[in-house]
Amino acid sequence: MPNVDIISLKSMRTGRSSAPVSVEVQNLAFKPGCTTALIGPNGSGKSTVVNGLMGLRPDLSVEARVNGTTYADTPPPHRHFLGFASQQQSFPPGLRVGSLLAFHRRAHRLTQTHATAQGLEPSEFSGRIIDKMSGGQKQRLNLFLALGHGPALAILDEAEASLDEKTIRIVKAALQARNAAGLTSIVATHDAEILSAAQEVVLIEEGRVSSHSGLGKLMSDRFGAGVLEITFEDAAERVRLMRVIAESRERRLVVAPDPLKAMVFGTKALKDLPKDPRFGGKRMGLAWRSVTTYDLLLSLEAEEVHLPIEHDHALAFDSSA
Repeated sequence: MPNVDIISLKSMRTGRSSAPVSVEVQNLAFKPGCTTALIGPNGSGKSTVVNGLMGLRPDLSVEARVNGTTYADTPPPHRHFLGFASQQQSFPPGLRVGSLLAFHRRAHRLTQTHATAQGLEPSEFSGRIIDKMSGGQKQRLNLFLALGHGPALAILDEAEASLDEKTIRIVKAALQARNAAGLTSIVATHDAEILSAAQEVVLIEEGRVSSHSGLGKLMSDRFGAGVLEITFEDAAERVRLMRVIAESRERRLVVAPDPLKAMVFGTKALKDLPKDPRFGGKRMGLAWRSVTTYDLLLSLEAEEVHLPIEHDHALAFDSSA
């Protein structure tokens, strides 16, 4: 059960950096024996952190520790128990899948695929030339090479890239199996299914860690007990109802997926908000439900509505992307 810590990871002040934001992470310890998801808005620095941890970013200054061994600006030690899947796939040209799988088995002295990754094994593609496979098929192979030997530590950068929904569910199941086996996984993701397999979450915003906690705690702290979804009939109804929402003490966060929809997160008392006489008896376009991992990811990208509001003749609320 490996222990992984980032002591310091930050962008160097040079013109060499290709990261969209300046990244600085200090004293980040990953909980062993479970899956930790790195999430955040596009361009927040998730992949930069993953690749920095792997020693693949010369534009970063990195000091980290694996199982008590400190390393700096190099690939991590103890690579015999490490599995890594990068977004940058690189396979030898003209190679068949079966040959690469055979090499993988020899390299890790396997007699069979590890139990946690059996669903991922792309054995049906054994005769295919990798160059001629689709992006999703290559990604499945990429993930199997990282997970097929059951590494004690797996680091995955956007595991869901190019995968269809069926294969994403297989990856989720593999992560859950790794959790049950006490193996450590770190995965940067934008996918709600992958995220739901995580027990711990690191939220990265503008290159900094803004939250690190259990998945359930993060969702409870951020959203409360649930979400009231509202679809407005028109802009006038939006203006009227957003005034009522602005005055509610039960709301915690309001997100607008589009101009005629709002998602109001907060306490269970929000279920009774439509009973307010100022809602005018509205019954259609209202739904109360529990919060999901999809909501968590959506809230990082959708417009957040800033309340209380200042009225004008056109808008009921101000928002920023």
